[in-house]
Amino acid sequence: MAVLQATACGSTVCNPLWPRRHMRSLLEPLIAEMPPKMPVVVYVHGHQAWPHPDLLVKADRRFGLAITFCWPAFDRVLGVLPDVNRQYWDAGNAAGSLAWLLNLLGEIAPDRAVDLMSHSLGARVGLQALKHLKYRNLSRFVCLAGVEFSAITLLALQSRAARKIDFYNVTSKQTSAFHFMMHHFGPRPGVADKLLTRGFAFPRKNWIDIRLEEPEVRRPLKEFCAALGDLGQEFGKVRKPALISQLGSALLQNRSVTKISDLRELLGPAIPGALSLIPVRTPRMH
Repeated sequence: MAVLQATACGSTVCNPLWPRRHMRSLLEPLIAEMPPKMPVVVYVHGHQAWPHPDLLVKADRRFGLAITFCWPAFDRVLGVLPDVNRQYWDAGNAAGSLAWLLNLLGEIAPDRAVDLMSHSLGARVGLQALKHLKYRNLSRFVCLAGVEFSAITLLALQSRAARKIDFYNVTSKQTSAFHFMMHHFGPRPGVADKLLTRGFAFPRKNWIDIRLEEPEVRRPLKEFCAALGDLGQEFGKVRKPALISQLGSALLQNRSVTKISDLRELLGPAIPGALSLIPVRTPRMH
């Protein structure tokens, strides 16, 4: 498996080891060596540089090319508290660079699927990039403890590119201090809105919430993960970030058995709103 780092540089991206080389010259030979149907996986970190791709794929080497997209997610301190509002807007600004990378992958290999895995505030980066995409090569979007508000997510899902993407939102009640501060002090659109890490408020046919805190979800999911390998043996330790990331990795690696329709049938009524599959439309502004 090849791992390539792509760092946001203005409206484009560059590789820190070869900053003067165009990303196309680095990507083309790596993609050419991949099997035809193997997707490219792009990782987007959150407000801290986690997770690292070596951690995510150490249990399974079926990924041919993993690209780590790095964006300036540094803590800006106001006294002793991080400036969550500034980080939130920085994530939105980084979306243009990510979209540039995804569009470049579409130019190089328009028929090759691209999967996106995001953690924490990286979910906002990925979702805001959707409206800038020129190609419909983005296949799966996995959010791990995603930090974006449901109303803003709903607006992002109205883009043409989002219609062909399967969204997997892995949630947990165990949230960090950053999630708490973003929920209570961030730029929330309304008092009733909530972060994706607490579940998406608007059910859609191509979106599924995997709520790890629900016993009704954990039991069938544990058996499901056990059938995939060693992951099931550690499933009781889902509070560990490494395991949550491995679950996200399993959703990308085992494509034939992790379709949204299959997971919805497996988990069934344990998913709140799972049967409400009518697409939600945003109201027109007059």
